[in-house]
Amino acid sequence: MAQVETRNRATSSEESRKRVHGRIEKEGIEFVLLWFTDIEGHLKSFAVTPSEIEAALDAARDAGCTQLVLLACTASYPAAPADARLANIALLREAFDVPVGLSDHTLGIGVAVAAVALGAVCVEKHVTLAREDGGVDSEFSMTPEELRMLSVESRA
Repeated sequence: MAQVETRNRATSSEESRKRVHGRIEKEGIEFVLLWFTDIEGHLKSFAVTPSEIEAALDAARDAGCTQLVLLACTASYPAAPADARLANIALLREAFDVPVGLSDHTLGIGVAVAAVALGAVCVEKHVTLAREDGGVDSEFSMTPEELRMLSVESRA
């Protein structure tokens, strides 16, 4: 009897996973980042389909990774707040059963703080000492003061 229940749960779980993967494809997630740490440091992987995300997760786990985070992301630099698609945080967490964060390319701290409120376990932002110094990402990078504010507001 227990084996039947286990198989039914596994089938139910697989059906749920397929349903969520279908929602991901329908929602049009641009890509996610898969960050993981191994002996050699941090690796970043880009994925655009549920099967690519699953393959990246499998590769990380096969390499011995036990701590990883998916980062919901957009390819826009800078990104409009609506482009952040914060609902993807819950969708990715449900689909892949891993912690999910946000790689945020929006201006300011509002989207990042909202992401934390929606369950993001981390936020990746670009930081510059001074925007006037220039650089390829200085337009949407945070200043040290904005980073401090993000840290304070995310804990509220």
